Amino acid sequence: MDQNLFYDSQLENDNITWRLYSQPYTESGEEVQSDSDYSELVAKGIMRDTSLEIGISHRYSSGCYDPFRITETLAGLLPGYLGKVGQKVVQNLNPKTIMPIINAAGISANSINSISMLMNRNIEALGTSFNLAQMIGSEFMSAFDLVNTYTGSDVSIFIPLLETIWFHEKGNSVRSRIANLQKRVLGDLTHLGGLFGLQAAPNNYLPKLENLSADIKFTGSFMLKLGNLYSIDNLIITSVDYELSTINARVKDDNGNIVSSGEPLYAIVKIRVEPAAFITKEKLKKYLRLS
Repeated sequence: MDQNLFYDSQLENDNITWRLYSQPYTESGEEVQSDSDYSELVAKGIMRDTSLEIGISHRYSSGCYDPFRITETLAGLLPGYLGKVGQKVVQNLNPKTIMPIINAAGISANSINSISMLMNRNIEALGTSFNLAQMIGSEFMSAFDLVNTYTGSDVSIFIPLLETIWFHEKGNSVRSRIANLQKRVLGDLTHLGGLFGLQAAPNNYLPKLENLSADIKFTGSFMLKLGNLYSIDNLIITSVDYELSTINARVKDDNGNIVSSGEPLYAIVKIRVEPAAFITKEKLKKYLRLS
């Protein structure tokens, strides 16, 4: 880094920069240390987009959850039985008939008895009001279908593009920095007989099932600091783009002569990251530093 360059000097200002960190490698340099802190700086640059977008969305479905599939059962039974004897439908909904389903679902008999009694009353009322001819061409409706049922929430963090520029430096060329980054963003390919291969995950990434915990840390993930306000962990790199200069960097040799270095003058690096773990309310409060 050349402190005489304005851009390089601004990289030391944490208020305006992004910094991407990863877990360090083991002593062998071949694997990432599992569950260790994000202590190794991978890349940094000046923030071009100074906003962080958070999205919270909810999922609802039409109709409430029906563990006994009562609505589906009624829809199939009513056309054939309601025009004859409404009581036959009631018998088909008897708890003894659907007891195997109840037991499998772990629901008490009292609960299904209450449901059965309610269905009995409604079916008896239908049986006295309609006949089979009236049912033909009609649509069977249930209260189960007329409500919106909550099925989950999603929290999204849209992280802006991470962009930086590397200039050639003596002893720290553009190629050497790209090589260090490549170890983090592209896993090794093991050839299996030439016809098949096994592609390893980048940075030895390994997810964990218990990702609802606010303190869980994925092996091989990254942590991003945006200025001095936000720190977001458990990130994965989804893409990296390099724009390499086609002009050779010119440097001074030991005799003071200007010569070609044989190295690119610069490289523009663009990195895209996104969360790998499910973001809970607790995690979001942690990321946004909410009290």
